[in-house]
Amino acid sequence: MLTVTLNFSRGDFTTGFDVNLSIRNSNAPICSDNFRLAGEPLIERLLVDWRNKYEQLVLQPRGDGKISLKKAVTRSRSSLAKECQAAYENLQEQVRSWFQSPSFEKIRLRLIQSLKSHGISDHQEIMVIVQTSGDSLLRCIDWYKWDFFKNHPQAGLIFWGSSYDSVIRANRATPRKKIRVLCILGQGVQNQGDWELLNQLPDVVAVPLKNPQLEELCQQLRNQQGWDILVYAGHSSSRKDKSGQMRGQIESDLDNILECNDFKHALTAAADKRLKLIIFNSCSGLGLANQLTEFNIPHILVMRELLPESVAKEFLRVLLQEFPQKKTSSAQFLQALLDEFPEQKTSLAKKLLQVLLDKLPQQKISLSTALRHTQQNLESFNQNFPGVNSLPVLFQNPTEESLTWEKLRGEAIRPFLPWLRTVLVGSVGVTLLVMGVRLLGILQPWELKTYDHLMQTRSQEFKDERLLIIGGDEEDLRRYGWPLPDDILARLLDKLEQHQPSVIGLDIVRDRPVTPGEEALVKHFQENESLVTICAFNNSLDSDIAPPPQSPETQVGFVDLFYDPLPGKTQQGIVRRYFLSRSSNPIEQNSPCETDYSFGWQLAYRYLTAKGIRVETVNKDWKFGSVVAKRLERPSGGYQKFNDRGNQLLLNYRHTNDLAQIAQQVTIRDILDDNFRPDWVKGRVVLIGITATSIKDPHETPYGNMRGIFIHGHAVSQIISAVEDDRPLLSWWPLWGDVLWVWLWSLTGGVIIWRFQTSLHQV
Repeated sequence: MLTVTLNFSRGDFTTGFDVNLSIRNSNAPICSDNFRLAGEPLIERLLVDWRNKYEQLVLQPRGDGKISLKKAVTRSRSSLAKECQAAYENLQEQVRSWFQSPSFEKIRLRLIQSLKSHGISDHQEIMVIVQTSGDSLLRCIDWYKWDFFKNHPQAGLIFWGSSYDSVIRANRATPRKKIRVLCILGQGVQNQGDWELLNQLPDVVAVPLKNPQLEELCQQLRNQQGWDILVYAGHSSSRKDKSGQMRGQIESDLDNILECNDFKHALTAAADKRLKLIIFNSCSGLGLANQLTEFNIPHILVMRELLPESVAKEFLRVLLQEFPQKKTSSAQFLQALLDEFPEQKTSLAKKLLQVLLDKLPQQKISLSTALRHTQQNLESFNQNFPGVNSLPVLFQNPTEESLTWEKLRGEAIRPFLPWLRTVLVGSVGVTLLVMGVRLLGILQPWELKTYDHLMQTRSQEFKDERLLIIGGDEEDLRRYGWPLPDDILARLLDKLEQHQPSVIGLDIVRDRPVTPGEEALVKHFQENESLVTICAFNNSLDSDIAPPPQSPETQVGFVDLFYDPLPGKTQQGIVRRYFLSRSSNPIEQNSPCETDYSFGWQLAYRYLTAKGIRVETVNKDWKFGSVVAKRLERPSGGYQKFNDRGNQLLLNYRHTNDLAQIAQQVTIRDILDDNFRPDWVKGRVVLIGITATSIKDPHETPYGNMRGIFIHGHAVSQIISAVEDDRPLLSWWPLWGDVLWVWLWSLTGGVIIWRFQTSLHQV
């Protein structure tokens, strides 16, 4: 579990605090920083004011003439309630203000930054540990007013002293079927209900011990079977001793007041056996907790202040609902179906539902999180006793594991050798069958469809600021004509060259002149070394597109895109792969498009080499700087049957809000009219193409239809982002990795089926 520790080494609300923030994930440290917190003296005064009014309210006689505790005061209950409510609101407002102070905000921001950098979800269960001295008022304020808890609903709070010892107990993991609870019923309240609540739980054995003498209590604590939980229901109190340390005591009966030191060794012996949790469902337990932490009792649950009897009863009831395993939605559904059967009727369907219900996994919830949920469920009592729902607090030794209901009981390990061979052989057979079907390509359409869905669910990314896309829209075509004349393209290139782009890609067919302006454009083709033009081979001599005749072959890239066919359909498929370079093919020998390199590769190559980054081939893979673009071959991931000639890259589309907005975009007229910023051009990859909808250029992608110029832009961005930003290229497991993955899931399925069959036979 993730733990966040705030260790307050010294200080108070008057002078401020020195605090250390440390974060660990499964005992692996994430961060540790020291902070200085400003004080807030008003909190102490408001705390005293609320406490006085709250105690008067709790001690006020009830309407039926009874009192809830030994003392009583005579004042109007309604006036006391209003005063207490006002005092509580003032206190909480000041506490909230302290949590939002600049010095505390530094802690929260550092905490949030560390959690996000390590991929910790807001809904992950977190244990927040507050370490303070025993008399610190930090234990008396409501920490759930801190915004961190508001944003992390599964975070629980525990307290401990500013230092602690690690304790090793030999018998803590011994499993047994029933949780044993020693329920001590003390003096002065109707506490029989606590024992009855515990006894109603199906996996609990609760033993009552009413008004015990010290000798009897010690004898029971040393019981050979040991106890998992100790519950005390009765009167208790806390006070400061001569040294200023908080101490607690319980009332076994009117003439028998016991302090923790009186049965210290018996408690320690019980903890050494297996005692994990002590619950004091009684008043003012901070002194008790302070002493028990010295004894290294693993988990201690106490109340901060006086506890009304009605709240005490409801607290234990709610806690016993929250802490044991909670049913999942699937289990709740099965339980609803099971309830539809008459109680007297027994059928195979009913037995089957019961087996499924028993074997469904349950949600495991820690005690600290369960206690937080319990506090939330007690908020209705705040109307009569303002602040009462925040009284329960948990103390836990930081070296102890987070406590769950399962850990209280333990689970026996079932023997597995008798069924191991059957499950292993079956899982191997299923693996061979699945991999055989997969290698035949039968699963490829569904795998690629799943791949498309996963691509669409990725997090959003920013535009690539190294690219500029100049798109000729409908207004450009109306103004300059179509096809765009050579002089317009020449003027456009002149404008761009003034601002020193890294490379320019002209994604407009120019296999023949479009007058006027032929000479000016030809000059660019011949002399502009940063200009890349296009051609296409289209796998057919009749549909080939030639490059500009005057453009050197080394500055030409093919713009052909390749599609994964849609099963059962004849229309164009989906572009998931991008050719970086191609291998020779007999039908292409006479093609006017003779370049071996794609348009995107040419642009990325020139951009990187201009920065001194080497581009080369390593074992048939392209290597850009230190990044190797793994070649897509059969079989690779979801691809089993496809034409894998040439060097193909699995496209990692940049997931912007609008995938056509991969980079800064302007129109042709924006450039010619100087309606752009020069830094949009300087040092960038500039792509020039047509975006007008009247010029058809649709290509289906995992994100929907996209024009070719944008797909080329995604390919260029993918390569240079991998080199300069460490943005990962898409990769896949080798064949043996796929085999291992399928086998592991086959093995898991075999175990589940075996468990189900075993349970069904037992019914």
